[in-house]
Amino acid sequence: MRPRLDPVFLNTPLAHRALHDVTEGRPENSHAAISAAIAHGYGIEIDVQLSADSAAMVFHDYALDRLAEASGS
Repeated sequence: MRPRLDPVFLNTPLAHRALHDVTEGRPENSHAAISAAIAHGYGIEIDVQLSADSAAMVFHDYALDRLAEASGS
């Protein structure tokens, strides 16, 4: 039998990559976006990946191109 989630998890809206809005100074996965999500009562979904040198980082994409001034994985 699979464990059941508490119903609060099914009724709480989730902010994917936190509550981001770059026009308001809250880039995705940033401290500001996470703080905004918390302030608005949202759950937060963020992506944690390993960098090329095996350091943990919060970054949604598998490549740098969309958000960084660099390209590649």
